[in-house]
Amino acid sequence: MSSSSPSSISSLLNNPTLLSAMYPGLNLSGLANLYQAEEQALASPLTNITSQVQGLSASSQAWSQVESAISQLQSDVSAASTASNWASPSVTSSQSSVLGAAVSSGGTPVSGVYQISVSAQGLYNTYLSQSESSSTTALGLSGSFSLNGTSVNVVSSDSLSAIAQSINAANTGVTATVLTQTSSGGTASYYLSLSSTIYAPITISDPNGIFAGTGASGLGETQNQAAQPWSYTVNGLQTYSQKSTDSATIPGLTLTLQGIGTTTLAVTNTNQPATSAIQKISSDYATLQSTLSQYTGQGQPLAGDVTAEGILGQINGILLQSQNSAPVGFQNLSSVGLTLSYDKSNTSAKLGFAQATFDSQYTANPTAVQNLFVGDGSIMGQLSSYLTQLTSPTGQISSLQKGIASEIQSMTQQEQSQQNLIQMQQSSLSSLFNQEITSLLAVYSQKSTVSALMSQLTGGSSSSSSGSSTTGG
Repeated sequence: MSSSSPSSISSLLNNPTLLSAMYPGLNLSGLANLYQAEEQALASPLTNITSQVQGLSASSQAWSQVESAISQLQSDVSAASTASNWASPSVTSSQSSVLGAAVSSGGTPVSGVYQISVSAQGLYNTYLSQSESSSTTALGLSGSFSLNGTSVNVVSSDSLSAIAQSINAANTGVTATVLTQTSSGGTASYYLSLSSTIYAPITISDPNGIFAGTGASGLGETQNQAAQPWSYTVNGLQTYSQKSTDSATIPGLTLTLQGIGTTTLAVTNTNQPATSAIQKISSDYATLQSTLSQYTGQGQPLAGDVTAEGILGQINGILLQSQNSAPVGFQNLSSVGLTLSYDKSNTSAKLGFAQATFDSQYTANPTAVQNLFVGDGSIMGQLSSYLTQLTSPTGQISSLQKGIASEIQSMTQQEQSQQNLIQMQQSSLSSLFNQEITSLLAVYSQKSTVSALMSQLTGGSSSSSSGSSTTGG
């Protein structure tokens, strides 16, 4: 006969085969089955909690993957809707000594080639006064004259330098400078030089003879160079400019006139940053669609989740919008090559990008194309706002993740509490079954002893009874 201490019996209940081998005459299978059923019943609430925690963790991981796909799409949508990514035209002049050019602030020049011929260089209108022996001695002149309609007052204490300061302070469109001429003998003479600030004549009014009067009665100003505007043609169109810069002739460009001659001006609108971003949006859309399909399918972590299942619908609604105020042919994204279509083969939407269509439309009307992408009110701007709402630290997905994390924390605490309770219940159950089995073993031991004594007394006649069994239950 085998024996076992009561403290180890409860573990044997989970191994009925070993238990039967140790106590062949004692049938404890019923008791073992009952013990195992009780243990399973105790563990059932913990199993349910663990299953819920696993489900919440799977949902959190799924949202992380969805958020990653949305963030990638948002990055490229943001790049496509940023104005600076569209302002990248290249402007080159074949003869920089004749003409320089640059994109005007906020300008969007149309791609093209311009032939520009400069036939006359601009000249300033200049005047020079009679000579004076000092630039700081009072001239004794009193009165006024006007330059380009602005009056300049002169008092008797004014010197040549003081009058120059008054002209410059009056913002007359004329620059005044006191020039010094030194003779071979070292004698200095001083002159008041006037120059227009544009290539146009200076309009002069001199009622007191201060400006043109000579000797002690005036400055003796005389014209030494007549004004002449720049004269040039742009693709055969004759035009003139009273400044060395021209921002009116070619929209979006500022021309800087340098000298006489002919040059070829080439404007190329690459807009590479924006174009690259638009190309990526198509593949980003496909990645997001695949990710959402993976996690919202039947039996998946986000199946039935209203937010997850509504994301593509919201995106598609924005992409399909039209701007009725835009020029005909430039009112929606499909008109510039970004087309949303339905793929019957896998019952899903597909966002395609036709580069040739985009390039053609941008060349035809760059401003209209940009208006579909740039600015908060544009179609791409609205999509950027929606995606930001989903992925920002205070956005919808972040709020969902925080809610899931809070639930996991709460369920984990319940799980720990349930584990502690189960340990206490299992200890009580083990103690109860130990007592039961100990009693059965005591009876079994007594019966075996009695059977052995009877066998000795009867000389083995009771051997048939020694094989009888005791059933626990």
